[in-house]
Amino acid sequence: MPEEAGQVVVDEPEKNGCPYYIRRITGSAEIEIMKQVEFEFDSSRILPQSYPILDEVVRLLKANPEIKLLSIEGHTDNQGTIDYNDRLAHNRAIAVRVYLVNKGIQGERLTSVGYGSRRPLVANDTPEGRQRNRRVEFHIKSQSIEGR
Repeated sequence: MPEEAGQVVVDEPEKNGCPYYIRRITGSAEIEIMKQVEFEFDSSRILPQSYPILDEVVRLLKANPEIKLLSIEGHTDNQGTIDYNDRLAHNRAIAVRVYLVNKGIQGERLTSVGYGSRRPLVANDTPEGRQRNRRVEFHIKSQSIEGR
């Protein structure tokens, strides 16, 4: 578990204090998001139901100052033009960065980039596949090693 206070989980008390939406895997540079960050349709406006996910990322970064640089990466499905998807993905990554900064994370610890539809997780040939490909990922790009 990340070194931070998580949420109270009433129906699963053994998980009290653990993150509910994110997971930092030991030895990995990715922060796994268990529930997708959602945006208004065709927009970079973050939906309120995604705030708890992003708040966990904030807590993780505050509790782990050794994470020096986190990349916020926006992705889309393949519906629409390449240029449009690149712009939408970029604007969504920026919106997430702004959210984290507004919650107290130093801007110099964050970068944002949009990949549009160039890095799909799965094929875009079904509605479910397109949904999986519309996502925001968090990748640790730089961290200090304790004692160095």
